Amino acid sequence: MVFTILCAITVTACGGGSSNSGGAPAPVLPAITLFATGLYSGDLILDFEGNNIVDSSDDPSRIFLEVLGVVPGSQQVGISFAQFSGTSSIGPDGEFSIPSGIFPIRILDRNDQVVSTCRGEMLFDGIFSDNSVSGSVATTMIFTCDRADLGPLTLTGTFEASQGAAKLAGFGRDVTVRALNF
Repeated sequence: MVFTILCAITVTACGGGSSNSGGAPAPVLPAITLFATGLYSGDLILDFEGNNIVDSSDDPSRIFLEVLGVVPGSQQVGISFAQFSGTSSIGPDGEFSIPSGIFPIRILDRNDQVVSTCRGEMLFDGIFSDNSVSGSVATTMIFTCDRADLGPLTLTGTFEASQGAAKLAGFGRDVTVRALNF
């Protein structure tokens, strides 16, 4: 009988409660979004400014982005158009930045002959939303030209692309501008 009472006291004293060690509660981590993998295709519109140079970007260039990876927080985006391609990690909110490195732009005369090449750097900043992506382009290093009477050249721009479009053969037209006096 003493054994039965001792077991009942032990069960009552130890059961049914919860302990609180007084420590901080565990942090709640935000959910990381998984962006749809695959190809995104769309338009890139660039605006140019420079000495003796006219913005000839009447039609947008094609731009392609590809999302790779199926692990949230570890996905990559690749971007390509005409003479450029680069990659970046996609941030938790869908944001990314891709620097171009040294990038060439051709300067054409009225007869579509190349009269100079300018080289500089751009930065592509974008963000994913559902099955689309959009962003901006800015010059990070002014474009200098082979000819002293052309340039310096800066550019700004925007891009938009959506998922599901097939990648076309080639990237469309190269990035070019026209010289005024040639």
